[in-house]
Amino acid sequence: MTGSAHDATAFQHTTAAKHPDFLFDGEEFAWADSAYAVSTRTIPVHKRPASLDPANALFDRVLAQLCVRSEHCMGALKGRFQCLHGLRVNINSNSEHA
Repeated sequence: MTGSAHDATAFQHTTAAKHPDFLFDGEEFAWADSAYAVSTRTIPVHKRPASLDPANALFDRVLAQLCVRSEHCMGALKGRFQCLHGLRVNINSNSEHA
C-alpha cells in the first residue's frame, strides 16, 4: 500500500472521518490528496480523467501551491521544535497507550 493510500485507510478510523461535525463547523472542510474519498468534509484533488479538465487542473494546481506552503511551514516548525519530528515511543498495545 502506498503512503497516501495507507493514510487514507488510517483516516477512515479517525474522529474526523467518523464524526466530522464534531471537528468541522459550518462549511469547513479539509483538502486531501487523491487517495482520499470525497465527502461533505473532505475534498481530494482530482484523479484521471477528471484531472484532465482545465478547470479541475487549475483547482489542483492552486491546491498544490497551498500544500507546498503548508509543508514549508511544518518543516520550519520541525526545524525549530525537534519534538515535532514524531512520537519517539512505540505503542503496541492498549496498556502501552494508557
